[in-house]
Amino acid sequence: MNNKIDNFGIGAASLQSGVQALQKLLGVETPRGGKHDTMGPHNCVMQAGGESFLEILAIGPDAPPPCRARWFSMDDPTTIARLAMRPRALCWVVGTDNLDAVVAASPVDLGEIVHFARGDRTWRLIVPSDGHLPWGRSFAGIH
Repeated sequence: MNNKIDNFGIGAASLQSGVQALQKLLGVETPRGGKHDTMGPHNCVMQAGGESFLEILAIGPDAPPPCRARWFSMDDPTTIARLAMRPRALCWVVGTDNLDAVVAASPVDLGEIVHFARGDRTWRLIVPSDGHLPWGRSFAGIH
């Protein structure tokens, strides 16, 4: 099984505040990404080296409430309060070539595999039903 860090997620109260924080910290402009209609966030994404990416995530101001809890604890009052103070590391996501085997072998309930699409790009991501991350609500993800 091949696993790799796919992306590092930086959460922000607004996409603009996240972009400005990264520009100040790293001196780079983060390219605009898109919207995750199923979960409500929009993002900016840039390559972080090799096949890994740095992603700034914020709940879209015009996004309708999703039909389930948002991923990466984004609906949690503690996460919302922390992101209101400043953008910060929210999660990391591991890419794998055998997601079903990862779920089957996990000693903890990782959540359900949810299918996502944007344009011609599709992917599957594990999302716990309450939106919190596995392993004691630590900031991590697998897709």
